[in-house]
Amino acid sequence: MRERTGRLLAGELNFWYARTLASAQPFRYATGSIIVDARLRLNADLPLELPTTAFVAAGVGVLFPLNEQVLAQPPSPTFEPNTPALAIPITAGVCVLAESRYGIELRATYVLSTTDNLNAPHDGQFDGVFALMLGIVFPIEY
Repeated sequence: MRERTGRLLAGELNFWYARTLASAQPFRYATGSIIVDARLRLNADLPLELPTTAFVAAGVGVLFPLNEQVLAQPPSPTFEPNTPALAIPITAGVCVLAESRYGIELRATYVLSTTDNLNAPHDGQFDGVFALMLGIVFPIEY
């Protein structure tokens, strides 16, 4: 039961950097963010020749906006460039194990945040970050 649960449920700790260019007129500025989050991951083995797992994950974290390059005018009179915000990541992907411990992973992630400072225009709605990632996966054991 423990091995089955261990393969079915997993946890993730993610540190990542996202960079965007907001170009809606007249508010053109470059922005980025550092995101730290923890996610609960649900895995499902796929019946393929190589050991393959599909997964979905969701969690909670902190997003730190990095609005260091305003290219035109400030986006709004109440613009607060670097206020940390709540981040809610949702992920889906596929992982193929090339060896017993290492694999290749393709994932799509959307992070909803509680800030309006990631894109222009500043419309009073929460902004998000979408990322498509291809990476090498290896376990870190403790």
